Amino acid sequence: PQESETPLIHSFMAELDGRLASFDVEILRVREQLARLEDGRTVLLDLRRRTKPILSSIRRIPPEILAEIFKAAGTSRSRFILANTLWVLTHVCSRWRAIATSTPSLWSSIH
Repeated sequence: PQESETPLIHSFMAELDGRLASFDVEILRVREQLARLEDGRTVLLDLRRRTKPILSSIRRIPPEILAEIFKAAGTSRSRFILANTLWVLTHVCSRWRAIATSTPSLWSSIH
């Protein structure tokens, strides 16, 4: 470049540097916003995962029917298998525990 153009080129370069810095600031802001959005999405996905089982059809089975199913599951001749089955049934959820522990016929086979 000619000597007279050098100050213009320096000025243009300074303007470009300023615009690049603005882009860098905006990119950083957007990345931080994206990280917040991803964190929020993760929270919502976890909440959805924990909420979905509430709609499970097994939750609509009346306790009396579940008790009958539990009795059928507990018909093993082996005391070990029966005890293991009862242990599993009482550790699925509080509802199953309440049903299993309030069904005396499930426990009458354990000596």
